Amino acid sequence: MIDVCCAIVEYTSPSGGLIVLAAQKARNSHLAGLYEFPGGKIESHEPPTQALHREIQEELGCRIAITDSLPPYEHDYRTHAVRLYPFIARLLPGSWPICREHAALLFLKPARLQQLPWAPADRPILEDYLQQRHIFVSPTNA
Repeated sequence: MIDVCCAIVEYTSPSGGLIVLAAQKARNSHLAGLYEFPGGKIESHEPPTQALHREIQEELGCRIAITDSLPPYEHDYRTHAVRLYPFIARLLPGSWPICREHAALLFLKPARLQQLPWAPADRPILEDYLQQRHIFVSPTNA
C-alpha cells in the first residue's frame, strides 16, 4: 500500500466564480492522459499535510493553504495499491501553478470536472468533493 496525498485546488476567478484545478498525467507516467488531483507520495516521516505542501511546490511550483479534508480512499491498480488522502486547498495570493510534471493543467467549474477522464483512484474523490460542496451535476454537464 502506497500512501499518497492530493489537493483539490480551488480558485475564485476574477469574475467571482469558483474553479478547480485538474492535472493531466504526463505521457510517460502510469495512466498517461488521465486527469488527477495533483499531489504525490507521502514519505514515512511526513504527515499528509506536510507531504502535500512539498509535493505541490515540487510539481506545480506554487503554494497552497489547506482548508478542508475528505475521507481517504484506497484503490488497487493490481500492480500496486494506493491510499489517497485528499485535501481541499486554495492558492496563496501571488502563487500560480506551473505545468512542470503534467501534460496539462486545467481550471474548470466544479460541475464540469466530471467531463474529464479521471484516474480511477481520483474518481471517488471527485464525487465526494462534489457532494460535500453540494454541487449538482446536471445530465447536460456530466
